[in-house]
Amino acid sequence: MQISSIIDIVEGELLNSPSISFIYNIKTQINKIHEGDLFIASNEYEIQNALSRGAFGILYDFDTNIVDNEIAWIKVKSINYAISKLIRYKLSNLDLEAFYCNKITYEILSLFIRQNDENIRLISNDFTNEIDLFDNFENIDNVKTIICQNKEKLDGIYPNNSNFNHTQYAVKNLLEHSLFETTFSCGKSYFPRLKLPSLYINNFLEVYSFLNNDLDVNRLKKIDSFRPLFIDKYFKLIEYGSSDKFILSHTDVSQATIEIKHLKDKYTYAKTFIFAKGIVNMDNEYIDHRVSNLVEIKDFLHTKKFNAVYIIGFTKEEITNFITKNSTLPLL
Repeated sequence: MQISSIIDIVEGELLNSPSISFIYNIKTQINKIHEGDLFIASNEYEIQNALSRGAFGILYDFDTNIVDNEIAWIKVKSINYAISKLIRYKLSNLDLEAFYCNKITYEILSLFIRQNDENIRLISNDFTNEIDLFDNFENIDNVKTIICQNKEKLDGIYPNNSNFNHTQYAVKNLLEHSLFETTFSCGKSYFPRLKLPSLYINNFLEVYSFLNNDLDVNRLKKIDSFRPLFIDKYFKLIEYGSSDKFILSHTDVSQATIEIKHLKDKYTYAKTFIFAKGIVNMDNEYIDHRVSNLVEIKDFLHTKKFNAVYIIGFTKEEITNFITKNSTLPLL
């Protein structure tokens, strides 16, 4: 790729007159650099290593000294912006379908689309910076579809996109065996005893249709959202469904709000407590108690009778680890 083309794409400035005019590939990781590549540097300490591995160019957004006039030194105002522009250019040369979707649909998609699927590329909110996002698109020659949780991010790299969540399916013969298990039919398909709350049936059917009805529904038991942790009277984790006491949780306030409404609507006869981490920005009408740690929740539950607990602001991993280490006196 010509250096002049890269400069135009990233809206950068070539700070010297190098002897080279092209690069082979663009890399963000030093250990993947080959001679002739352009290296996107996060800090000046990486530059010397990149040069020693044969980089033909350095792209950066900080102040540093030019130590090799033979290669190209391209400075940009923002590395993140430059990377987004490079991704956008790369994707513009492909004939893609691009969708944005909500959190639950993305979670279900992740259960059924393998990480090494050549045709579909998922873009999650776990990419905390554009460098990680760029690496996700390193090998995309066979990609036909990209699906992203974040519409704004998708607009920045592939503006020709649409909403994945656009169909409302007609569900029939719905039988809710519990809050967490349903049987239903849709069209010619029948789904007996799925580990899926009725709240997320439409999200599942969107994915089911998208993947041409070809998926192992048993994988739904791995869905994290609205998945209960069952506990016994000693505050110990026990087998799924073997107690009338369970804990639900979510760190996302918007998703937690949806799930709490569903819980209160479907579980009206049970005693439920809603806890939120103190820093959580959420309307108090949904919250019974604000806490600073899980110890406060445990101490409170030891004095109350309850069936369901919903905790906002702590991950399931945090809650699981806490319960494992702190099961002692019996609950009421």
